[in-house]
Amino acid sequence: MEQLKDFLRHVVPENPSSLKPSECGEWVNESPVATCSACSDLRFIVLDKPLGDPLYGKALPCRACNMSFRQTFANFEDIPGTEKALKASKRLVSGELTWLLLMGPPGAGKSHLLHAIEAEIRYDYGQVLYKGVPDLMEEIKAGFDDHTSEARVLNAMSVETLLLDDLGAGRDVATPWVKEQVYRIVNRRYERQLPTAITTNLDFDGIVRAHDGRLASRLFDRHVGEQVEMTAKDYRTGKEW
Repeated sequence: MEQLKDFLRHVVPENPSSLKPSECGEWVNESPVATCSACSDLRFIVLDKPLGDPLYGKALPCRACNMSFRQTFANFEDIPGTEKALKASKRLVSGELTWLLLMGPPGAGKSHLLHAIEAEIRYDYGQVLYKGVPDLMEEIKAGFDDHTSEARVLNAMSVETLLLDDLGAGRDVATPWVKEQVYRIVNRRYERQLPTAITTNLDFDGIVRAHDGRLASRLFDRHVGEQVEMTAKDYRTGKEW
């Protein structure tokens, strides 16, 4: 059996002074040759959790080593028309906000912000589900074959944080079945005030037309969350819609 000192030689740098606590509470190695910015290639982290927390004192595999998020807050282009959305997205991550609706034309940065929220939550070992609404509907339909359809719906209803992209995409008017599934998911999370962020190209009237007034009323409830319209130009083309 490998001796403890030999094992530590593999995971602890020769110069302990290069270790420091990161912003997320892990101890990391500042070695200039490290490829992972989260654990500096130690391959594990210890989260800064209070005594009594299930993760207190546990060495956990470094998820950042196995994840590469292309869209983060760090590389989000904060241009005119996106400032409020960026601040609101960060508030959702911090827990200050539980309900966020991002509206705007294609290319305004809505999906980027959802991916950035996902990256922050996963990095801190949070539970999050990111799905495009059309993709989620297709996955629920696929569940008819193996009888997992309802389980997929319940997962979207109850996951700690749900990020739904492109509500209303693909059709001018959603089918009755899609309307019902989307309403069930959104309504359950609305009633329980579970952290949820949704993006759409539609305004209030557009959601009423594509879905119905019940869904629009919950999404635009100013007493529950925040609704932000992004007015930036299409960052892909530089053009205004």
